[in-house]
Amino acid sequence: MVWAALKRSIYSQGCTTVDKLIAAILSYWEELTVEACNKYIDHIYKVAPVCILMKGAATGHT
Repeated sequence: MVWAALKRSIYSQGCTTVDKLIAAILSYWEELTVEACNKYIDHIYKVAPVCILMKGAATGHT
């Protein structure tokens, strides 16, 4: 989930150069809050058992 959020953040900034890309990445990491990290961690506890049950298959439609 963190990587998807990073990707959305970078895309929304319309990076057109390497320097802008680097700035967007650094900005995302600087703005990432403890609350957001906790949300991602809590999500793992919800999804991991389903992922194990599905033997690694996609869990989106279960």
